[in-house]
Amino acid sequence: MGELASLVRKRQEPATATNFARGLRHRQTATEAAVWAVVRRKQLFGLEFRRQHPIAGLVVDFHCPALKLVIELEGGVHSKRAQITRDKERAEFLRGLGFRVIRLANEDATEESLRRLISELGPPLP
Repeated sequence: MGELASLVRKRQEPATATNFARGLRHRQTATEAAVWAVVRRKQLFGLEFRRQHPIAGLVVDFHCPALKLVIELEGGVHSKRAQITRDKERAEFLRGLGFRVIRLANEDATEESLRRLISELGPPLP
């Protein structure tokens, strides 16, 4: 749990996280752009998604408030040992806040896989 405490200390202040998220939206990866094209404007099951969204000082790739769902995309950098550890800590922290966290490899982030994963989640959480 010491590593999780370290993550909590590294989180950003809300204003800083918001500004960082804005910058990320302008520098999105090709996979992020493709996923955004599928989920924006409530195109996926009528659900609202936010991209590069700050939550408790962290910036997540995609967030669906109705499902309390966080989708994180995993590119090449996420295969490094230190990043794997940080990703697990982030997911644990977010789950502790009541979020469902799905991590998707870039190559698995297709419209078909998003539809399948979200339909398997069931109804929105209260």
